[in-house]
Amino acid sequence: MGLFDFFKKNRAPAEPVRPNKDAGSTPPVPRDEPPPIAREEPLDPETLAEIAIHDPDWRTSEDAAKQLTDQSLLARVATTAGDEVARIVAVYKLEDTTLLAQIAKSDRDAGVRKAAARMLTERSPADTDELQRIRSAAGRNDGLLLRCGGCGKQERDQLEVVLDKNSNRGILCAHCVREYLPLLRTGSDRRFWQCGNCNFRILAGTRMDAAVDPDSRCPNCRADVNVSLINLSNDRPVKSGAIGNPLD
Repeated sequence: MGLFDFFKKNRAPAEPVRPNKDAGSTPPVPRDEPPPIAREEPLDPETLAEIAIHDPDWRTSEDAAKQLTDQSLLARVATTAGDEVARIVAVYKLEDTTLLAQIAKSDRDAGVRKAAARMLTERSPADTDELQRIRSAAGRNDGLLLRCGGCGKQERDQLEVVLDKNSNRGILCAHCVREYLPLLRTGSDRRFWQCGNCNFRILAGTRMDAAVDPDSRCPNCRADVNVSLINLSNDRPVKSGAIGNPLD
């Protein structure tokens, strides 16, 4: 075998001939389109109420209660649901103060009674005596950082000294006094706490309080509140640290 024949036998095979699209080639067969995803129809309020009342899974009953807005259905859930969490969700959305008072007094679960008492406070207008108690510390800002413990404003002409339910002083701006008045009332479960590093007092349940959560830092001085947080009672420090260690 000559050299020429050797290279003929070992050269790469020729590329296959591709069909000419313009020469009457067969078009590709189209693939079947996937069927559209079926969308579930939203449940009607009556069905949601039945789920909230009877479903044995607390997550399902809670989710159903959260979707309700009709006050009559919320009243049914708040008083008859088998799950405590679903009843609490309904209680927080109730507007009937008479029913709230009844639930706060007679519900079988302490968590539901507490939720009803809190909402009863928020739904009922504050009387003159309550407002006078809240504002009885007016002008006594000694030792307090002059910054709103609800939103962080620092304009002095807008700040007011107020008392929480445990007679702890704190400073709020006029807007926050109106917005967070229910948190200052006697039936509230919120109160002022203090940063031991800068003496900034923050009202629990406000925007300033929520600002602490992402990084556990005081929104005023950036101290670690796991160490610097101080709980208060009768305007005096009583415990320190997020876990509430007694002060020495």
